[in-house]
Amino acid sequence: MASIRFENVVKHYGAYQAIRNVSFAIPDGEFVVIVGPSGSGKTTMLRAIGGLERVNSGRIFIGDRDVTDLAPKHRDIAFVFQNYALYAHLTVRNNIGFPLKARKMPKDEIMRRVEDVAERTGLKALLDRKPSALSGGQQQRVAIARALVRKPKVFLFDEPLSNLDAQLRLDMRREVLELQQSLGVTSVWVTHDQEEAMAMGDRILVVNHGMVEQNAAPEALYSDPVNAYVARTIGSPTINMLRGKLNGQGLDVEGVRFPLPGGALQGDIMIGVRPEDIHPVKAAADHPNATPPFEAKVQLIELLGARAIMTLLVGNHRLTAVFNRRDLADIREFDTIRVSAAKDRLLYFKPETGERIRL
Repeated sequence: MASIRFENVVKHYGAYQAIRNVSFAIPDGEFVVIVGPSGSGKTTMLRAIGGLERVNSGRIFIGDRDVTDLAPKHRDIAFVFQNYALYAHLTVRNNIGFPLKARKMPKDEIMRRVEDVAERTGLKALLDRKPSALSGGQQQRVAIARALVRKPKVFLFDEPLSNLDAQLRLDMRREVLELQQSLGVTSVWVTHDQEEAMAMGDRILVVNHGMVEQNAAPEALYSDPVNAYVARTIGSPTINMLRGKLNGQGLDVEGVRFPLPGGALQGDIMIGVRPEDIHPVKAAADHPNATPPFEAKVQLIELLGARAIMTLLVGNHRLTAVFNRRDLADIREFDTIRVSAAKDRLLYFKPETGERIRL
């Protein structure tokens, strides 16, 4: 197994900077997710680890070995791509064993390894089928098995579940995590889906315009983001950002006074409020650590089993809130209700730069 390290890595295409002087370390055996929107540089970073992109400057290490100038085949890595890239004319058995055959390994060793990885991935009953006879999830499992059979030092996954339906994505997430944990192989997973990132990563690299904004465990990114970009990227539904003027009595936003604590802060500011930290107020004792209540008009209620996502209108400002089903009670769309926010979970940012303000 092996760790991964970037040291001041730069990659550009002409004037476009895809990776901007990035440094980070991924410990041996961790499952790390790189998350960010399209064009943020996440896939370029993954391809740079795998040697599919040559960097312009900086160094890349896998374990103690400098692999910056090595071809992919010499890096001891395995890629799993968004498109399954299976050979349509070969059976599952031969698709899985293809990398070993290319290395001219003995047939009995190939057979042993293929049988072993098929057992691990639940493909043993499908070994004699061709890809056209498989579902999307089964085809992706074959692609993962083909990577596993090589026993690489590092797995690289480039949005491998994006072609699957919602339930199959959840099932495959669990299967991949169980496999990675049993094997202990260092793995890097690229996705634009922050829920997927939060569910899978031991740590997450949040990237933006070719830079790593924050490199931390999922809970740290959620509760302690370094800036507004990370706060918006992590969390579903997305965090509410209220921009206004803060004084000793609260936050003025679009003519509405939010009763949020001012403390030592004055002037223009942006406050982040997680939807799950907004609660309906029935009695003052319900939320002892909450802000004073304020009125909101219910615009939309989306029922999702045990919880409901609420769109609230406060003045001309929309807020998203998440209520437990039991807290919904008799609230209906177009009702005016009183809500409050968890005071100790508010996040403060500079409106010009998005930089976090720590109180």
